[in-house]
Amino acid sequence: MVWSGWLSKSQIIQFLTCPYSWYLAKIRKVKQKYVEALENGKEVHKALENVYIGKEQFESKYEILEELKKHKRFYAFKEQFENFSDLASQYTLKRPLFREYKIIDKNNKMRAIIDRIDRIENELYVVEYKWSSQWPWTHFELSLYASLLENKWHTPIRKGTVFYLTDNTIEMIEITNTMKNDAIKTTNNVRNEIYKKLKDDKFEKRTGVWCENCPYKEVCLRQ
Repeated sequence: MVWSGWLSKSQIIQFLTCPYSWYLAKIRKVKQKYVEALENGKEVHKALENVYIGKEQFESKYEILEELKKHKRFYAFKEQFENFSDLASQYTLKRPLFREYKIIDKNNKMRAIIDRIDRIENELYVVEYKWSSQWPWTHFELSLYASLLENKWHTPIRKGTVFYLTDNTIEMIEITNTMKNDAIKTTNNVRNEIYKKLKDDKFEKRTGVWCENCPYKEVCLRQ
C-alpha cells in the first residue's frame, strides 16, 4: 500500500483515536457518510470566519451578534453564536491578524489550517474554536500550530487561546517549548506507526464514544 507520508493535525488525531478510521479514509479512500454533528461544526466555523470580513474592529459584542444574525441558520446555532459574541468581547474586538491560516511544511510533510492568529500587545496568539471543553486534543493542536508557525515565521509563538462555544468559556494557554517538542514528537511517532502498520497491513479498530459521530461507522460495522 502506498502512502505519501503527508500528515495534518486532523489525520494525527484520527489515527490516534482509531487507526482503522484513518485507514478507511486515507488508504481505502472510503467516501465519508454525512454526520450532522461534523457538518454543524464546519458551518459554525465558516460563519465565525466570515464575521470579520470587511470589519477592522467591532465596537461591542452586540455588533458581532448582529453580523451573526445574518447567517441563514442563526437560530440553529443561536447558543454558539451568542456565546461567541460574548467571548470575543472578553478577548478582543479587533479583527484577527489571519483567519483560516494555511501552513504547508514540505520539509516535515505537514499541513495545517489554524482558525485564527491574533497579535495582542505585540504577542502572537494561535486561536481555535471548539464546540465543547470535552475535546481532549486542544493543547496538542495549539502546540503543533505554534511549532509550525515558528518554523515558517522564525518568530516565537508562546500563547494560545480556545473559544469553547457551547460552554461559553475561554482557555488561555502558555505554550512551552516542551509542549511544542512533544507535539512534533507525537507527529513523528504517528508517521512511523503508520508506515509500520502499512507494512504489516494491520490497522486495528478502537471503539469508544467517538464511534457515534464517525463518518465510517457503517463501513466499520460491516467488516
